[in-house]
Amino acid sequence: MHINWKQFNLIRAGLIGDSIFLIGASVASTLGGFVFWLLAARLTTSSSVGLASALIASSALLISFSEMGLSVSLIRYGSSATSYHSLVNTAIRIAILLGTIVTVAFLIGLPLWAPDLIEVRKNISLGLLFFLFTIVNLIMAYQDMAMLVARSPQFIFWRNVACNIPTSLFLIVLVPIMKVETVVAYAFMLPNVLVVAYTSYISLPKAIPGYQVMGTIDFAVVRNIWRYGFTNHLSNILWSLPAYIMPIFAVSLDSLESAGVFTIAWNITNATYIIPRTVSTAFFAQLSRSESSRWHSFTSAIAIILILGIPGVLILWAISPWILGFFGDTYVDTPLLRTMLLSFVPFSINTLLFTLLRVSRQVRWIVIFSACYAVTVIITVLSLGSAGIHGIGTGWLIGNVLTMLPGFIIMILSKK
Repeated sequence: MHINWKQFNLIRAGLIGDSIFLIGASVASTLGGFVFWLLAARLTTSSSVGLASALIASSALLISFSEMGLSVSLIRYGSSATSYHSLVNTAIRIAILLGTIVTVAFLIGLPLWAPDLIEVRKNISLGLLFFLFTIVNLIMAYQDMAMLVARSPQFIFWRNVACNIPTSLFLIVLVPIMKVETVVAYAFMLPNVLVVAYTSYISLPKAIPGYQVMGTIDFAVVRNIWRYGFTNHLSNILWSLPAYIMPIFAVSLDSLESAGVFTIAWNITNATYIIPRTVSTAFFAQLSRSESSRWHSFTSAIAIILILGIPGVLILWAISPWILGFFGDTYVDTPLLRTMLLSFVPFSINTLLFTLLRVSRQVRWIVIFSACYAVTVIITVLSLGSAGIHGIGTGWLIGNVLTMLPGFIIMILSKK
């Protein structure tokens, strides 16, 4: 087999370049989140931290249901679209419509599926903010992908800085004047609403001529991409479901106070996941422009992830008692954090396998793999959930390990 090394080097260079900005964006988000949750743990209560984390996880879950895979379609088809702004506009408008329907339905049905979050229904301003937070984060996801396709990954970096750094300032200002049970949620959500107002009416129109966040939907665009987008939407829901509901599992299978402890360990673990997640996004964007040398790019992506990620994981492992102690004695659960840190490598491999299937457009196998991942992780978490948050953390690790083998088998079968 002849390998076009020149083209491979170009792909790898683009992968590294995009990855730098995307990783930088995630680092900014993680650092801002670390400081925020540290202050939240110090200035409020574990119940307040648990409520905010459950609301944020719920919002992320609603976004996954509303997204419809069109952000993936932006990357996959954006570089070849004859009317790119029409593709972006239509995708965002559909997302806003579906996000509104799903979020309102969630709020109405809270007594049925999340009675512990009924505070959102009782507090009208908190409910409204939760609604806006969910919609604007949905818009942000599309804007990020649109700017990545437009070769402006630096936008994603600065957008993350603007969303995550001010949260701590908001918390400090709001703690003395607000109800302690809800102040963490308010401080975390408000900056996102303000940032999207700016990006929607100033940043995006400058970068993408013809961009308008509101307006009509171009159904001709929808017809061209709906099958690939919807299939990816289904696979995204299945793939992301375990991660989104982990904090909810902590509340349901243990207690609100334990959920606060779990949230800190979970957020630190997720800080290590920024590398495989961002590298896989850059990997997808680059191979969507050129599908040659996919396995060579796969090995390059694995190398980048391991080189950048393993030292950080080892450092976190060593200083885990110290770093948890920053949040207060209540949050020091070293075995829980170390158990979840072990999932870095299997999670990274599964993420890149999932991305390779997306690039190949093998929609049937994309759904099969994501379903296999979701079922395996959720079953292991529920099986061990009787042990509380420690069982949940162990279930997450085992589920990711068990999914690797079927992931490689599915990748081989998809080539036949």
